[in-house]
Amino acid sequence: AVALAALRAARMVRLRGAAPAEEIECYHDRIREGVERALPRDAQRAIHRRLAQQLEGGPVRQPEHLARHFQAAGEPDRARRYLVQAAEGAVEALAFDRAARLFHEASQLVPRDDPRLLPLLAGEAAALANAGRGADAGRVYEHAAALAPRPQRFEMQRMAAEQLLKSGHYDRGMEVSRRVFREAGLALPRARWATFLRAGWETARTRARGLRWRPQEPAGSAARLRLQRRCDTAWSVALPLQMVDPVISYLLVQQQARMALATGDPVRVTRAMSLYGCQCAMLEPYSAEGDRALRVAREAVQQAGPYERGALALATGMTHFFRSEYDVAFRHGLEAEAILRGECRGVQWELAGTHLLLLGVYQWMGRWRGLGAPPPPAPHPFVHAQEKPV
Repeated sequence: AVALAALRAARMVRLRGAAPAEEIECYHDRIREGVERALPRDAQRAIHRRLAQQLEGGPVRQPEHLARHFQAAGEPDRARRYLVQAAEGAVEALAFDRAARLFHEASQLVPRDDPRLLPLLAGEAAALANAGRGADAGRVYEHAAALAPRPQRFEMQRMAAEQLLKSGHYDRGMEVSRRVFREAGLALPRARWATFLRAGWETARTRARGLRWRPQEPAGSAARLRLQRRCDTAWSVALPLQMVDPVISYLLVQQQARMALATGDPVRVTRAMSLYGCQCAMLEPYSAEGDRALRVAREAVQQAGPYERGALALATGMTHFFRSEYDVAFRHGLEAEAILRGECRGVQWELAGTHLLLLGVYQWMGRWRGLGAPPPPAPHPFVHAQEKPV
């Protein structure tokens, strides 16, 4: 107590917080740096270890502080464990950039051939995607795919393709997409004439099949799991290609519609029918096929989640926009924005599409003040330097 009082009087340290979580910290960072430089390396490690042990047994644990001390004490395993705890806490607090940084730091403490590395990379990639940093997320997903066993490798590659395409990295995204499609037993035509022919053929097959479906449990036989994987692959590429390569997107939407209906999974059916119905309305505003697809989506969404409700609201708003029913489109656009913003994560691309719909409604209804209003505070998919607006 006497030493502490003397240090405080000399303005070397100060107290922060209140009991029982009161902390002693250096009055200025230069003081801390000078003291640390004067200590031998072994003494630094010993002090960091003692600090970590004291903090570990204290009433309030701060995982990131513990990780820093254990790392400086030369105990990487314990540091990694607390970094992961801090990263998971950041995810719960929606601090995705911080979570990505912490997962990355934890991954640096694990050897490349260690099986513990894969979940750390997956956590980092998911946090980057939720933060709207699609290009970085795609790169980390590719890294994780190179280390993952076969079943997980496919999913990591699929997520990498989706994030790269959503962030505007078309060439790299298509390169990864073709690899994923080959592994899923699908094919993406390279020649434009072949794409048009396939699109016509897939349209005929979808119309001949109809939009009948029967709800089924997600789990099932190996054949059903393979079909679900193909459906997810088509969805991951069809969605971001709508405004970049609408011909390939059209082809994939037709394929995905049939596969989703065959799976009987309400989540996949809602997504596929929402996209299919919107696409039909874009080509023919009063399409009976599009209306039937949206009815199927409204039926299936009762057993789906918030993302599917937001996607259906957006697709319904787009359908009414194509019909010049701007008041109805505006209401559905606001509904989609409220659901996606309030209940979903990692939906910056979808929110950008919702904002485009609302801006279009403002323009065609002559609401010029709406065009000039500042956008609501939300992460945008192209706010980072490596993102490429489409």
